[in-house]
Amino acid sequence: MATSQPWYEAPLEAEEEKKVAALTAAVAAVVNESAALRAFCTRGTYIRYLRARHWNVKKATKMLLETLRWRTEYRPEALDYEAIKHEGARGKLFVLDHPDNDGRPVVIMRPRLEAVYSGDSDERVKWLVYTLEQASRIADATAADGKMTWLIDFVGYNSKNSPPIKVSLQVLHILQNHFPERLGRAVSYKPPMLFNILWRAVSPFVDPHTREKLVFLSPSSPPEALAKHFNPQHIDDSLGGQIPVAQLWQQDKYAQRMKVLDAEAAAGLAAAAAAEPLPVAKISGNPHLPADSALSLDEEGEGASAESRRPTAEEEALNADFEKNVVIM
Repeated sequence: MATSQPWYEAPLEAEEEKKVAALTAAVAAVVNESAALRAFCTRGTYIRYLRARHWNVKKATKMLLETLRWRTEYRPEALDYEAIKHEGARGKLFVLDHPDNDGRPVVIMRPRLEAVYSGDSDERVKWLVYTLEQASRIADATAADGKMTWLIDFVGYNSKNSPPIKVSLQVLHILQNHFPERLGRAVSYKPPMLFNILWRAVSPFVDPHTREKLVFLSPSSPPEALAKHFNPQHIDDSLGGQIPVAQLWQQDKYAQRMKVLDAEAAAGLAAAAAAEPLPVAKISGNPHLPADSALSLDEEGEGASAESRRPTAEEEALNADFEKNVVIM
């Protein structure tokens, strides 16, 4: 069920609105260079990046600029179902056509099917990014908080179908740095024993807010454990749901859904391309701010010249301090 309005249209506290306006202005020169970036940078985008950096405008600016550079190079908006459908042919990673109990889109991941298609790593990552893009669009349109839920089915998972470490690190980097504040919950069904051991060791040190997002289920879990998060009629019986797995994944129906979303994304991109780029002064305006609200974009260094809004040598070093700047989705 769609929400009456996108989650990010709700008014924020006055100070938060100022920070949204400051971040918008800080990256405006870069955003204006591309219709794809203008389509990506909604009010919700600015709010997510600010929340990911605890409302520190300077840090959020750095993070968002890095994402804008990545999107310019990787061009996720150019991915469409028809071009990479071979990667998802068996349903190893897809967006369920029903939300969870909180109204969030559900991304189902079945690692055991990774070995079915032995494509190169780039194709695997493209399918992941494509899936994240689609789930994000659905979340913005329907979820109350713009987030998604992951349901990871570890049944049959082993070293033969686990991705290479290089791919895992690349995926982790993309998830944490370019899709911040998108994960509402991650439900793992029958995770490997090693994972359970590691989790018991580190969970006492994990932030409670993050820990609440992680749920672990097993075949011995009571039915109500699954029903707490999902309607059992929308989950396959191998996970404790009530429908046959063959009904959960039907490629033809999924292709139709994705092509509709692809068309909507293309229309949004065309609209952004047709729109006149707004000057920085106008972009910094925010309808959620009082008309007489004063805003200094130079406060704490958040304002910057057009040149400094482009990725700098400091931002080039982002990978070097990746551990320091980790973001919990």
